[in-house]
Parts: sequence; structure tokens; C-alpha cells
Amino acid sequence: MNITINSLKYADPNETVVEVNWGASIWETIREPTEATYDEEGEELTPADEGEVYSAAVSGVQAFERDESSPDFVPYDDLTEATVMQWLEDALDEDLAIKEVVAADAIEAVEGVEAVEAVEAVAEELDEDGNVITEAVEAVEAVEGIEAVEAVAAVEAVTGVAGLVVLENKLEGFIAEQKNPVVEKGLPWEAVA
Repeated sequence: MNITINSLKYADPNETVVEVNWGASIWETIREPTEATYDEEGEELTPADEGEVYSAAVSGVQAFERDESSPDFVPYDDLTEATVMQWLEDALDEDLAIKEVVAADAIEAVEGVEAVEAVEAVAEELDEDGNVITEAVEAVEAVEGIEAVEAVAAVEAVTGVAGLVVLENKLEGFIAEQKNPVVEKGLPWEAVA
């Protein structure tokens, strides 16, 4: 996968980068293109072949909040492509990652209540590629006589697939769709009006 940085947007007064416009692409060559061949009289022996090349691309804008007082702050004039690319890759990994959330110790002890049940502490759903996305939701069921119950240490660990892997898988899915296009056709029987 090839990721490119197309432009930077910065905020004054210190030209602090606040947005990166990026693109990602992937290519798959099944058969290389060839040129036509000709004999000595200029007669075509073999026609040109376009080959079989598939590509997919996406683009986006990644926002950043840079802290000018941070010791890691890099002034605009000192930025390198490698630095901004690392920021972008880290941000995409965070934003696009498919995460698995493990709930643990979701309920803090509440004075005067022996047990409070966690309800639907974890909800799972599938994304468009069939990967499981797990999120913490509504960790506490309402308990009569208690106005508020605090959730504490609701998440023990977060693990999962890195966002750049997810992005590359998505692009590969686009190429798979190009190889096996789906065509919508009419009904093979006469429609009743």
C-alpha cells in the first residue's frame, strides 16, 4: 500500500499543522501490458495488450491537535515528510483500528447496595468486511433507589487489528470487486405492473 501526503493545513500564528490531506493506493498486476510488434515491412505481428492491472485508491483528511508547548513539537519549517507520515500512520492506526474491548470490574462498590449487575457491558457488531467490532456500552442497569452508579475500570484491555491493515484490506476488497464485478440485471420473467 502506498500512502501519500497531498497537502498540509496549518494554523497561525506558529504555522501549527492541524490537517493532513492524504491518499492511499494499491495496485495489482495480473498480466503486464505489452506493445504491438511489427515485422520489417511494418505489418503488425502481435497487437498491443493492455494487460490486466487493477488499482484502488482512497483519500481523506486527518485532523491533528498539536501542542506548541510540548517538547516533541516540531515547527513547520523543520517538518520532514517522514515526521508527518509517522503522525499520519499513528493517527490512522488509532482511528481505523478494529478494537476488541475486554470489560473488567465495571462497577464500583456502592454503599448500601450488595450487588449491582452490569448489563450489556459489551456489544458486538460486524463491519462491512465481517470483522467483529466490540464496544463498551451502557455498563450499568438502573437500580431502584440509586440515582447514579459510577462505572470504574470498565475496560481492561484494548487489542485488535491496526488501522493501516484495515485500510489495506479495504483497498484489496475494492480490487477483488473489480476482478469480479457484480452486475444488476432485470428480472428473467415479465414483471407484473
